[in-house]
Amino acid sequence: MLQKYRIDIDKIDKKIILLLKKRKLISQKMLKYKNKIEDKSREKEIFEKLNQLANEHNLRPEFLNKLYKIILKESHKYQKEIKNK
Repeated sequence: MLQKYRIDIDKIDKKIILLLKKRKLISQKMLKYKNKIEDKSREKEIFEKLNQLANEHNLRPEFLNKLYKIILKESHKYQKEIKNK
């Protein structure tokens, strides 16, 4: 049974990676329409939605906030690299 759960988690991890890749590609396309890379009001909106979703799905908001800070930091870094080419 443990092996089955590990296989399930591996499949979920793969989906997470593919979703992060998709997010990265969309953020690249968004550069055409953005005046600046970082948008504090948009980020505030994202974190408010995350907190709501965390509560709805019995997840710790602190965990999701940490995770998304990393995701947004990487997205900003990637967008800056693209913009500076």
